[in-house]
Amino acid sequence: MVISWLFNSLVPDLHDNVAYADTAQEMWADLEERFCQGNAPRVHELKRDLALMRQDRLSIAAYYTKMKGIWDTLSNYSTIPQCTCGIAKEFILERDKEKVHQFLMGLTDAFHMVRSQILNTEPLPSPNKVYALVTPEEKQLQVNASQTPIIDAAALHATNASSWTTRGITKSKDRCAHYKKLGHTKNKCFALVGYPPNLQPHRTFDHNITQSYGGGHTA
Repeated sequence: MVISWLFNSLVPDLHDNVAYADTAQEMWADLEERFCQGNAPRVHELKRDLALMRQDRLSIAAYYTKMKGIWDTLSNYSTIPQCTCGIAKEFILERDKEKVHQFLMGLTDAFHMVRSQILNTEPLPSPNKVYALVTPEEKQLQVNASQTPIIDAAALHATNASSWTTRGITKSKDRCAHYKKLGHTKNKCFALVGYPPNLQPHRTFDHNITQSYGGGHTA
């Protein structure tokens, strides 16, 4: 009966391969030898994914959840020693330490301070505790990024000012090639291009200001 059930469970292409098996055990052993695959390829794939995983643009919650999913899947392929001598507890602690290192290695450089603090903690916290320690740091980084930089007005003025004012008239840092003085360029020299109607030179006009506009030699 068992042989018949196994035989009918196979695809037709395999019937000829097991048709002459005398017992169900013999049929099963033949099929197991040819088609059974070990867990090594899958375990290797999961461990590779852990080694290559990085936070990048993921939030801490999304990054930790993704990594924990791989940890949980990988645990299905490993067994914890069953004993009363304490080996099982040590095995779990060592595995948790490995998880902590994997999680911290994948964090971005923005978390370097909290990462250093955790690594200097003795004993090393559990993965869930590490997650709880990193989350507040993420929130603080988000707050800092949302704040507008405050620029000192005086410093900004000192850095960007391109002119200064004397007696209400702005004197720029341009240099006149004609008079060799600061205050204007040659193509804007009033003595060469003419004075505007509202600024005619006369003897009582401030000598320094008149020179700055190219009128130092007018009578």
